[in-house]
Amino acid sequence: MGKRMAHWRLATAVTVAAVGLAAGAVPAMAVQGSYSVTQQDGIGFPVLSTRNLVTTTTADDVLYRVSTSLTGIHHLPFPVKVYNTTYNSMTISTNGNVQFGVCCTGGSSEYVNSALSSSTFPKPAFAVFWDDLYFAPGDTSHPFLEGVFTKVAGVAPHRRYVISWQGHSYGSEAYFALAQVVFNEGSQTVQFRYGASDQQGSFNPSETIGVQGTGGAAAPHTQVAFNPPFPATTLGRQYTFTHH
Repeated sequence: MGKRMAHWRLATAVTVAAVGLAAGAVPAMAVQGSYSVTQQDGIGFPVLSTRNLVTTTTADDVLYRVSTSLTGIHHLPFPVKVYNTTYNSMTISTNGNVQFGVCCTGGSSEYVNSALSSSTFPKPAFAVFWDDLYFAPGDTSHPFLEGVFTKVAGVAPHRRYVISWQGHSYGSEAYFALAQVVFNEGSQTVQFRYGASDQQGSFNPSETIGVQGTGGAAAPHTQVAFNPPFPATTLGRQYTFTHH
């Protein structure tokens, strides 16, 4: 059976046992901190058309690296701090997530999403719209250009780095996936924003949205949605994740 068979997923409740700590030790989750999330609607979603990381005819389960040491479209304009750790590079998956601390040969292109926290990501990861996505930059039949785009806005030290996934579900070309993450220079606060509903026609939502830190299945995490029975995304919806 190929990867494109229907995905049967179970949301499994996880019981975490208490772990003894040496006197004076600080729990790993406390060191990493946590994120809270707030929702806003009516936020604009500017589709992008330049700086496309997808330079092939199609892209499916592909990883792209961006770094402060690279140039051109792979240049990361400023270090990004997440879960109290600063990173000079990140790995971007076509399947709607960003991974940290895995450059330059690691990272996961897993297309079957799961609930957070997930063992798929041993290091911090942001699931902006983690699902089985597909991109065809030459397809002009949609009201947007397809690809994984980046944009730098603002002036230092208040720049913003935007990653925009503009494509469709592998299982349905009519199911649009429009999602962006915005990193803010000098801040751990990030925004996820969306340009389409995750309920389109008869295609049921099947994405994961949220953030998780280091630790795989035991990592600190904040989850907004996993295979949601409700519209987790709509045109103009934004989730702001604030670190504490």
